[in-house]
Amino acid sequence: MKLLRLTHFLNSETNEVESMLNCRSEGKNGLLDEVSSNIASDDYFTRSHQQKLEIQISVGSATLFSILHHSELLQESYEWYSEYISLICEKLYYDEIDLNDDLSLLYKMIDNMLEAEQKEDELLIQSLSYGACMFICAFSEKILRIVYYELLKDEIYIPNNSVTMGSLLTDTNGKIIEILGENQVKHLRYYFGTYGENKIGFNYRNGIAHWSEYSRNDMNFNMFSKLLFLFTNITNSLVVYFTSE
Repeated sequence: MKLLRLTHFLNSETNEVESMLNCRSEGKNGLLDEVSSNIASDDYFTRSHQQKLEIQISVGSATLFSILHHSELLQESYEWYSEYISLICEKLYYDEIDLNDDLSLLYKMIDNMLEAEQKEDELLIQSLSYGACMFICAFSEKILRIVYYELLKDEIYIPNNSVTMGSLLTDTNGKIIEILGENQVKHLRYYFGTYGENKIGFNYRNGIAHWSEYSRNDMNFNMFSKLLFLFTNITNSLVVYFTSE
């Protein structure tokens, strides 16, 4: 439950547990959305809505940053994620060793970054952060791909190499929308990729992988904590989905 509270809340109107990232856009609302700006936006991803999302991810990532820098909570958090991954795998009849091995690798990367911080070696921190950021993007994609494949493999033919982050987080992927919620899918695409004709978003997945939109100065624990917050929203939403069936 501790892990779930980092990203989800009980909606008093629907009496359902929802992700903070499943909040809907209010459209253009107020002076901020009327002032001209070079920040890409549209009727959904208005400037005010993007600001709201930035506040959410900043608070969430700051909380995770603090947890990872607390020795006891660091160990506890590993157990939280492992428990949730095991639950997801149980519901899918999928081998939990595979994903828990990935989790162990992720936490080894975290340990390495923490050690580099103690050495105050900036270049080492940046190089280790790059690897961890790339891995958490890939891990997020892998979990969604496994869930999508395992739930639909008996209904439709799914070539494994065709299931990518981009195809998983589209407005037409009914199964993923059913699991994560329509708005959260839009927001995850906004962060991991870009959204709409105006290509709105941070494009973390490809921008970091192709080293085209980010630099070594962006590679740090803060960036990793943001991506971990997105990963946590995904895993927590999967747990809510499978325990609500």
